[in-house]
Amino acid sequence: MKVNLKGIMPSISAQDSAHTHHVLDYYAECWLSRFSDGHNPKSKAMHLGYFTTDGLSNDDAKLKTNQLIAEILGISKNENATIVDLGCGIGGTCVYLAQRFSNSAFTGVNISKEQLKFAEHLRSSEGLTEERIQLELADYAKTSLKSSSSNYVFALESLCHAQSKESVYAEVHRILADKGVFLFVDYFEIRVPDNREEEDLLNIFRNGWAVSQYIRDHKQQLLSTGFHSITEQSLVDHVKPGIDISYETAIRKLEKNESTDLVRNHLLACKALKQLVDLELIDYRYVRCVK
Repeated sequence: MKVNLKGIMPSISAQDSAHTHHVLDYYAECWLSRFSDGHNPKSKAMHLGYFTTDGLSNDDAKLKTNQLIAEILGISKNENATIVDLGCGIGGTCVYLAQRFSNSAFTGVNISKEQLKFAEHLRSSEGLTEERIQLELADYAKTSLKSSSSNYVFALESLCHAQSKESVYAEVHRILADKGVFLFVDYFEIRVPDNREEEDLLNIFRNGWAVSQYIRDHKQQLLSTGFHSITEQSLVDHVKPGIDISYETAIRKLEKNESTDLVRNHLLACKALKQLVDLELIDYRYVRCVK
């Protein structure tokens, strides 16, 4: 399956390279085989679902997350916009939005060739062209996108993997047009751990989810980069049902003791996430700002 690679992976330091390989290995081993087996058949999502009603399936809730992205960004139905998804996974959100905003063009940025192969297949199977959804192999802190070329940029549970959040903010500011909107939805460390047990939980989640650094001090960093009109809101109450599902699934799979080290660490991270949210150490929220 051919992937149209619009960008070139930049040279990276040994430390960054080690983390990049951790991220790539994590997604390859913990996620891609699941999609091959039919995981999330509707949403093709690697993100948490946004639960609004009782009885909503986990997969349908993930489609609600896509809908929420469009609402918070403020995309108009008939506008001719250019929209960038930083860390696009296998393209589920890009496809969902492209089908609903037919006048807009999308670019999905990803460091994983394997994920982009899935994304290209999904794009083709849904009857969407390269003109509607372009796919770029790149570090999202250093893309080949033109300066001031995009109206909206979003990062859905991908900023947590970035070694330098400030570098991503700077790149987003570069590619956004004047008055363009940047939105990221992710995990935030909202207080300092009180004891060793809490520190251990943070480390378990960081390692098992391939998190580089938790998001902190983001408002000052965004202001320093040149963004304004910064708003943020916790979404944790709406995603807790999905966190609970992951927690219960992880317990069942860990009891079988049949997983590789990477998958086991991911399952332990799913357990730790519920505990971290219950302890109010980690919040799940969005941040929206304007260039």
